[in-house]
Amino acid sequence: MRIERKYTLAHKPFRDGLEEGARSEAYFGGKDKLIVVGGAAAQLFLQGGPYFLRPTTDVDFIVNRGTKKSERRGWAKQLASQLRERGYDVTGGLSRYGGIVSFDNLGPDLGVSLDSFGQNYFNRHNYRFDLELERSESINLNGQNVRYQSPMDIILNKFRRMDTLVRMRNLRLDFVQKGALHALRNGDLDAINVENLTRRLKDLDRVRNQNLEELEKKGYHGIIDQVNLYKIMKDLSDVAHVIDQSRRKGIRFSKKDYLKGLELVLR
Repeated sequence: MRIERKYTLAHKPFRDGLEEGARSEAYFGGKDKLIVVGGAAAQLFLQGGPYFLRPTTDVDFIVNRGTKKSERRGWAKQLASQLRERGYDVTGGLSRYGGIVSFDNLGPDLGVSLDSFGQNYFNRHNYRFDLELERSESINLNGQNVRYQSPMDIILNKFRRMDTLVRMRNLRLDFVQKGALHALRNGDLDAINVENLTRRLKDLDRVRNQNLEELEKKGYHGIIDQVNLYKIMKDLSDVAHVIDQSRRKGIRFSKKDYLKGLELVLR
């Protein structure tokens, strides 16, 4: 048995999940905005470039305010209804992290999620979310406007997760990985060697597809560390591609704005 992650913009269910997820913004009455984040946002920014679009099973949205559990459940019900109209078998409900609609019978499950922020959390971080909404970009998919995180916010939020994983698990990184994280922490994006990081895509595939029988030999903590190492490798791959695409598009990040954003995401 192997771990698979097979959905990209090349797959219709993934694109339909993005389109209908963006359309489900209407559930919130038009006042509140949905933004695609994470790996799906990276794919939207990277499309058209000479990149391997890293497959994922998640289309993640956030909304620019705190939400109640009943709202997240209602959103999932609304989105599930929209996707059924397109002929999909889906299940809508709540997950540990928010609302989720799962595609049934697709092999590895594809899910469209609304990541939850309680009102207290949102109140502490509302300035950061306001900036992310202000910086967000959009793309038209089959007539539907899809809003997604800016390249700088993709990088910042991926660094936040990598930094958290390294500190929580005291993971052992190699020289290239440590150097990349050091550059990201200090806002030295010009120091990021894209070629060194993207060259490791084969290593990423190896870790992702490692036999579960081999993982079991590592023991519980070894498995957790291996999974977290995979997350760091894929996040570094995404970051490297986003930085490269930004360079190709002539996008320059203000170091001052980047460090300000970094301070906000690490609070």
